Amino acid sequence: MTAIDILVLNTTGAAALGLVLDAFDAADNVAGSGPSKMFDWRVLTPGSDHVELKHGLTLPAQPLAAARPRELVIALGIGAPGPEAVERRVDADDARAASRWLGQAHRRGAEVAAGCTGVFLLGEAGILDGRACTTTWWLAGVLARRCPRAVVRADEIVVHDRGVWTAGAVVSQLDLALALIARHGGEPLAAETRRRLAAPTRLSQAPYISAVAMAAGEEDISKLEAYLACRLEAPVALADAARALGASQRTLARRVRAVTGLSPSRFIQKIRLNAALRLIESTRMPLAEVAARVGLADAAVLHRLVVRHTGLAPGHFRGGRSPNSEGMGRAIVE
Repeated sequence: MTAIDILVLNTTGAAALGLVLDAFDAADNVAGSGPSKMFDWRVLTPGSDHVELKHGLTLPAQPLAAARPRELVIALGIGAPGPEAVERRVDADDARAASRWLGQAHRRGAEVAAGCTGVFLLGEAGILDGRACTTTWWLAGVLARRCPRAVVRADEIVVHDRGVWTAGAVVSQLDLALALIARHGGEPLAAETRRRLAAPTRLSQAPYISAVAMAAGEEDISKLEAYLACRLEAPVALADAARALGASQRTLARRVRAVTGLSPSRFIQKIRLNAALRLIESTRMPLAEVAARVGLADAAVLHRLVVRHTGLAPGHFRGGRSPNSEGMGRAIVE
């Protein structure tokens, strides 16, 4: 049996908690009714015997201060919808207490995991230092700035690095739970649980990422995105872009990484990919022509880029089809 602590703060979304609990309960049902459950979980929260979720919902919980960490600790999203809200929320007293407790749990040998904005609690505890991680894609830059020693991978759905698990935007907390079920119960159990939940296997946040949204409110990055969008058909040098925007190449590169969590080359590639996916979704243009329109060498390069970032072949995006409409075809590896 795997003993699990699920750390929940006031303002956590009920959907996040429900997704995780339903996944573990479904796994127990799939595993069968033995003498004990395969996954034994409890809900912890700082400073009280209940937690106040979003939308006025409340849930009984055990006080964090009196709890000794179990072998697996999962921190759910903290219910902050944007960069400023995240910054305020992680600096609140209950979030600080949660981060301290998570740090102690990790030092005592607990396996730790977090989804969505809950990843920021791991960052504040120093757990992400020197590790690869992910979070909600539009907050990747905020995480990279607050945790400069972390390796933030905005594209990823779930990342595992030496006993620390992180996951992307809200629904990715289900992907995280399924990955943990595979880790502690085996791949066959996770696969059958996924089928019971009718949950698609998702490999990447890339199909959902908008470079414009990542740069929202950041004038210099928005100008760079506009500059690049007008020049997709030709190679773009960061030095030329910096000169056009009146900045040094080093300053612009630093700003791109701080705002988006991506290197300049990855940011440029993201803009090309998004433009290509829009053309594939909205037109019947041959892939070779799409590749030419976004500055890629040929259809084969475009195909590899789309598959690498999304886990799907370009044909899956024809006609505006959702990347989740037919599942993702491969298991998560992260």
